[in-house]
Amino acid sequence: ACSQEEVISEVGQKGKIVNLTVGVPGGVTTRAIPSVEGSKLRCIMQVVNASNEAIEGEGMRQVKEVTAEKITFTFAAPSGDYKCLFWADFVTDMNTDNVYKTTDLTNITYNKTDNSVFSAAADAFCGYVANGTTTITLKRPFAKVSVAPNSASNYADYNKLTVSYDAPSGFNMVTKAVSSTTQKVTYTNNSFEAASGAWFSSFIFAPANVEKLTSDITMQLSGTEGNKTLTIEAGKVPLTENFEIDGKFDAAEGNNVNVDVSFDSNFDKPEVKAPAVGDFFYADGTWGTTATNASGSAAIGVIFHIEDAETTLDD
Repeated sequence: ACSQEEVISEVGQKGKIVNLTVGVPGGVTTRAIPSVEGSKLRCIMQVVNASNEAIEGEGMRQVKEVTAEKITFTFAAPSGDYKCLFWADFVTDMNTDNVYKTTDLTNITYNKTDNSVFSAAADAFCGYVANGTTTITLKRPFAKVSVAPNSASNYADYNKLTVSYDAPSGFNMVTKAVSSTTQKVTYTNNSFEAASGAWFSSFIFAPANVEKLTSDITMQLSGTEGNKTLTIEAGKVPLTENFEIDGKFDAAEGNNVNVDVSFDSNFDKPEVKAPAVGDFFYADGTWGTTATNASGSAAIGVIFHIEDAETTLDD
């Protein structure tokens, strides 16, 4: 999950040293750094000009391993307007791309199109600040889409699953749009068990210029009953930034069929942080650090205690 964090900048004129302290997304209930077994979390900073073109020179692009909740990038301010773009993802080597190709941070594409896209290593966070701006919230630019049947027992005789779809790519974190190009991604499970939970979970870019996945999702099953292909038609899967979207479908007759998937509309934003002592409590039941929340709901109280096993209240 992704908590709201701040990027604090000391913006100056050309040549002045700029210190950007980057808050790394943490967990919902803790401030722990997100982790993936066998991988490192890195953060890339790229300074770009007003046209969103990379500025060359010392310190204009930096890569750092995230080992604490906040890390600092230091560079000499370039002349004119500029932005600092940030991309954080999971890699095995700091300077080698893993799931995503990051040569141009305004055009993020897939470096891998296999099971990696359907794994925790595909999680990533991004955001940018312009000179003169002091805060930012790093967010997932994806919808995390998971799909499972309502009645898994109907598929007990199948032991292999292959999922494929054309994923939007060429993501631009400044415009929050994707290019017209797509990349086919494919997931294969040779030890498939229909009742083991979600059949697949995939991180799909959720851009501002695309509301729903424009590709079919095909789920090919193989087993003792032969082969069966289930298709979720294009335009059925909603794409909402930084949301987990769970879909359920019912059994369908035939070997090659379209399935109607019901997607949960009661989404939870993963970036919503747990309440903390000192937070305001709003009339609409939410909480935060300002006297009025983003929906205009006024504070009606302040959280002064959070009970847990170590800090209980008496009668």
